[in-house]
Amino acid sequence: MKIYIYKEDDWIAEVEILEDLSDKKYLSYRLKVIKTIRPSRIYTSTEDGHIFRCTRLKEYKGPLWSLEEKKE
Repeated sequence: MKIYIYKEDDWIAEVEILEDLSDKKYLSYRLKVIKTIRPSRIYTSTEDGHIFRCTRLKEYKGPLWSLEEKKE
């Protein structure tokens, strides 16, 4: 299982990609939270094991969210 680092606003977590739903126009994933690295001070806590979907335009350059493979 590959682990990824997911960042959105001030929340940072280790996640697993359950499904890649991307197409030509959108990046879209179904993710499972493995462990929160830094909890959000803006939103309520996201529990370990929570499954969610994130989607954005591939061409979007703003700070919606990011996902990168965890470096060991």
